[in-house]
Amino acid sequence: MSKVMVGVVMLFMAGSLVAAEPVRVLASAARQGDLESVENLLADGVDVNAQSSTGRTALMIASYQGNWFVVNALMSDGADPNLADKRGRTALIEAATFGRGKIIELLISMGADVDAKSQDGRTALIHAVINRHVPAVTLLVDRGADVNIKDAKENSALKEATRSKLKAVEKLLKDAGATEEKEPDKK
Repeated sequence: MSKVMVGVVMLFMAGSLVAAEPVRVLASAARQGDLESVENLLADGVDVNAQSSTGRTALMIASYQGNWFVVNALMSDGADPNLADKRGRTALIEAATFGRGKIIELLISMGADVDAKSQDGRTALIHAVINRHVPAVTLLVDRGADVNIKDAKENSALKEATRSKLKAVEKLLKDAGATEEKEPDKK
């Protein structure tokens, strides 16, 4: 490769790094719950929906960290709650996985798809059940989560609750219409 070509490649790479830096700073501020920095970055024009190389957004990071004020600021600036990372995980799935009830409520009120699925077919409800976040399960059911969705391995929220011996969650899900489908008899 010629020296000119190497120089062009290096300039391109440096430009990409410079362009990516505000996105990294926004993600870092969201992770730390640094509302002032988040607001300043957004005011400076950093893309609120910018995604990392793995598809993560500042909203996803703030949601799993439990930074309500940052989530609110990002949503007020137009963050898309339904963007998914490369694993198909949305901000709502992140909030449910970590039992962040107030953030779940905010995201749903701002248009998050309560039944969005990650690549493994799991919804926020299934993630909340697996991680034993009963208040999050209750909130998601109250907000209309489909209690009968199954993941890629045919596991429903009810099946996961039964497996984990979460009797109160089993009852909640059944009261909300969850059913256990029996395997057909094999002859």
